[in-house]
Amino acid sequence: MCDIRKKLLIVMLVISLLFIGTACGTKDTAKSTTNNPQQEEWAPLNPTPITYNERLYVTAMNEDKVVAIDLATGKVTSEQRVGKKPYGIAVDKDRNQLLIACALSNEVWFLDLDTFDILHKVTVGRIPALIITEEAQNRAYVSNSGADTVSIIDLTSREVIGEIVTGKSPYNLEILPNNRLAVTNHDAGTLVIIDLTTLQILDTFETVPKSSGLAYDIQSDRIYSGGHGVQDDADEVFIFDLTNKEKLGVIPTSDMPAALELADPYLYILLHETKEIVAIDVKKDNTEVARFATGEYPFALTTVGEFTKVAVTNMDSNSIQIFDVKKQNEISNIAITGGPVGLAYFKK
Repeated sequence: MCDIRKKLLIVMLVISLLFIGTACGTKDTAKSTTNNPQQEEWAPLNPTPITYNERLYVTAMNEDKVVAIDLATGKVTSEQRVGKKPYGIAVDKDRNQLLIACALSNEVWFLDLDTFDILHKVTVGRIPALIITEEAQNRAYVSNSGADTVSIIDLTSREVIGEIVTGKSPYNLEILPNNRLAVTNHDAGTLVIIDLTTLQILDTFETVPKSSGLAYDIQSDRIYSGGHGVQDDADEVFIFDLTNKEKLGVIPTSDMPAALELADPYLYILLHETKEIVAIDVKKDNTEVARFATGEYPFALTTVGEFTKVAVTNMDSNSIQIFDVKKQNEISNIAITGGPVGLAYFKK
């Protein structure tokens, strides 16, 4: 358990875990990275145009790059260097751009979706983790896990236009109806709901330790939250009713539900320690409908095209897998060098 905890604490790149260490002897990842010249200065890449319709974009954190995958062929077709330790990634289809949160350079980079040209980069708060776009409102939100804030970015000007104080080590983000934003505060073990008009916290919920996974069900106005800690209550997904502002219950997982994705009616749960993805039907009493084995250190997941298909990054296996709940099998396994972490799906 100590080795697993050590790896989790290193890779999550949340400020308290990077710099204060743990009883298992977690190293100072930021210091060791910046002292390694090979990690600092990677050779430039020559990206090729991206012409196919259905794609996955993936951050490869150990090589400071982003890759594009043609889902029709299952092949990596283009790569581009970005800032240090690219982590979270999001698509802005309306302005044809890709946004990448680079955790150790404290930046968000903007790439053209088709050419992979670098459009801009902007400084945000310390150790940005995840990023989400709200295209209709021309906004992006970036969780600054080392600054206890969320940066607000204008998607047209590509500049920071505001900041929200959220709590200790904000990590995951979800856009909610009625101009709200949900944020998990990793170190605080809380879920906060923020009014995006006033930039004030409306509600706070106690959630699992090392809060990370987050998924929203718009039909029921419910949020699901999971974590990656090793405490006894970190092996459950918490369910919150936002309308009535109450905790409804939990979904036992027997492992760390560190990443979640909802594609009605399925809630996909990524389990780090047992290296699995579990699909449950939230409309049928949270019944398990599928379970798939992943590679080493599964990190993030997203649905791919249809609600029955889900992709996962395997950081230590240098691969991406795609599974189909309907077919109950793995339909693709794609090799990617450099430690794949974040991923985003895009279809023209």
